[in-house]
Amino acid sequence: MRSIYKYEKKKGYLEYAYLFGMLYMTCGYAMNKYVGWFALTLLFCLSGLAVVMRFSNISVDKNTAVVFLIMILNILVTFLYNKESKNFFINFAQILLAFLFVSIVSFQNFVQKFTKLMYFLAAYSLIVYLIALLIPQVLTFFPITYNIQRLPAYNLGFSVVVQESNMLRNNGFFWEPGAYQTFLNLALIFLLFTKYKIEWKSIFVITFAIVTTYSTTGYICAGLIYIVYMWQRLFERQEKNNKKLKLIFIFTILFTGAVITYSILPNYVQHQLFGKVSIYFSDSDSIYATSSSVRFDAVKYAVEAFKKSPYIGLGREGFQAYIEQITGRNVITCTPLNWFAVYGVVMGILCNWGFFLLLIKKYFSNGKMVSILLWCIVILLLSSEDYSRNPTILLFVFYGYQVQKKGKLRIQELLEFPEVQSVIVQSSKENSEDDIEVVCSQN
Repeated sequence: MRSIYKYEKKKGYLEYAYLFGMLYMTCGYAMNKYVGWFALTLLFCLSGLAVVMRFSNISVDKNTAVVFLIMILNILVTFLYNKESKNFFINFAQILLAFLFVSIVSFQNFVQKFTKLMYFLAAYSLIVYLIALLIPQVLTFFPITYNIQRLPAYNLGFSVVVQESNMLRNNGFFWEPGAYQTFLNLALIFLLFTKYKIEWKSIFVITFAIVTTYSTTGYICAGLIYIVYMWQRLFERQEKNNKKLKLIFIFTILFTGAVITYSILPNYVQHQLFGKVSIYFSDSDSIYATSSSVRFDAVKYAVEAFKKSPYIGLGREGFQAYIEQITGRNVITCTPLNWFAVYGVVMGILCNWGFFLLLIKKYFSNGKMVSILLWCIVILLLSSEDYSRNPTILLFVFYGYQVQKKGKLRIQELLEFPEVQSVIVQSSKENSEDDIEVVCSQN
């Protein structure tokens, strides 16, 4: 058993690398310069090795396989019709990467890996953020990297520091803080709504990392996540009256503290958070393009683009050309609507419905109202950037369609849970023979 445990632990590390690779190759600050064959080749090498090591444990779910085939057929028709053969192969590769991962890693183990990975990235980026804030001279010892707009940033490995003119924001290794907060908030949802035991240390670190992104969407979504969590604890679970009062008191203190903190922030920080939204809704005729106005326009014009070709979609290049013709920008940030505009109605329904199915399954063990509220929050999160072909986001879609397995978990899956690992380590100290047996049933 101990030898199996060691072997499975090594394979678990490889799956961590697979997940990190998908995130970094598609979201990394400097990697958008190489989106295409270079990044995909590296990812396929990594995923191929993971599949070989997990070959005996590959479990292709029928529902997921059907969704995968429909997606491939959809993008084939879309890109052939719009004459974008290169985009077909890139999209095919990214959908395949997500499908392979789902076939070798169960959702429960994915949650373990994803939350731990985001906790590590959050902790690391906070250390880098504090260094940049307190002793920025240290940054000069690190190499400089550039994104696709040739904007320089100090590269500290798992995090970068972009020296903006007005304020310092936490990017993690992502192309911008708005992208970083999306994955931090997704990890926050998993930590609060899928865990039998709340990991408050991870929650605190990830929440603090969201605060340092200074992302308006990140703040709104994190606040909504905590409100839904409090609402669930108060009304959907049978808590004692004194516990309810404590929760209400804590929530009131947090809300009051947030309002007071915002009121004493410098003006440029207030503008970074919510001033952009107020400018967009003001009566001014200013054409000042804030990140908020870009996102509002993305919603409006994505709907109009979908109306032009609802069944097949405009294709990626066609959609970008349409947006640029109208707005002068090719920024398309509303992922839920981009799926409709780029690929047509079939892909749009499949991807959005996959997220909904994920949140109403037994994995979350929440009431239907909580699941619907979480789905709305996720839609808001995905509306902040364009993740329409991001393989990490597609993981959630595929897991939504995956049939939840019942009965006993496979030993390979059990060995990746910390509780089981601690039992094995303790038993290995007490037993000289490999006579450890672990049996765990899934409710």
